[in-house]
Amino acid sequence: MSRKLELFLSTLILLLAAAASLAGLLAPGLYRDPEVLRPQLYGQDLVTLVVGLPLLAVGMVGVARRSLRGRVLWLGALGYLVYTYATYAFGAAWNPLFLVYAALLGLSTYTFVLGLLATSPDEASRVLAPMPRRTVGWFLGVTAGVFALLWLADEVGALVRGEVPRSVVAMQVPTNFIHAIDLAIVLPALAITGRLLLARRPWGYLLGPVLLAKVVTLGAAVLAMAWFSARRGFTGDPVLNTVFVVVTLFAAVLLGLSLRRQASGEAEAA
Repeated sequence: MSRKLELFLSTLILLLAAAASLAGLLAPGLYRDPEVLRPQLYGQDLVTLVVGLPLLAVGMVGVARRSLRGRVLWLGALGYLVYTYATYAFGAAWNPLFLVYAALLGLSTYTFVLGLLATSPDEASRVLAPMPRRTVGWFLGVTAGVFALLWLADEVGALVRGEVPRSVVAMQVPTNFIHAIDLAIVLPALAITGRLLLARRPWGYLLGPVLLAKVVTLGAAVLAMAWFSARRGFTGDPVLNTVFVVVTLFAAVLLGLSLRRQASGEAEAA
């Protein structure tokens, strides 16, 4: 995929996502979800505006300048938007922006996949060789394991008790779509990438910082959701919130170290 097409599609995504997030925060009555879910949607919209889209814009500048560092941030932001609009398209109650959510899901997914395929893992392994490879690899693998255990405890525990999972009851939804996306796609991606990094495989060097960027943005969104929920009187799980704080901060530190060292690697390569 050419850089011009990458930047064109990214511009469409940025404009549509900004409009959708502003509408979610400012348009009264847009969200028709259960009262317990609306603060989470507001938190997601806020983080998309102040974290996800600025990260996408910074990444676009990097893509335009042929910077691998910028490309990593761009792919990480796209990964965040894929996840975000998958939850809106499949998990939120229908509202007048449904087609916008579907368009954003499609645009973000195809741009992410095509952009990833257009990025050289061999170049990433060369430029990113100084990154804290083992630490990032273990972090991704352990994070995948921790959240898999947390989500499976809820789902398998409900099966054993013959009940509906507590998270489904709390969110007042037909099923926990977050658990579905995480268990089917996100957590395996973290575990596989961690293993690739530990084995020094080129794709691990490329996907590692991309997934770190996604963990940071997603963690920020979850914490914003918890804040909005608390303001509306809905108390979350303090243990789970603490886990998200630790994971988000650690991912941010590792991402900063990886990109800082990548910058020096690019300078040496030049």
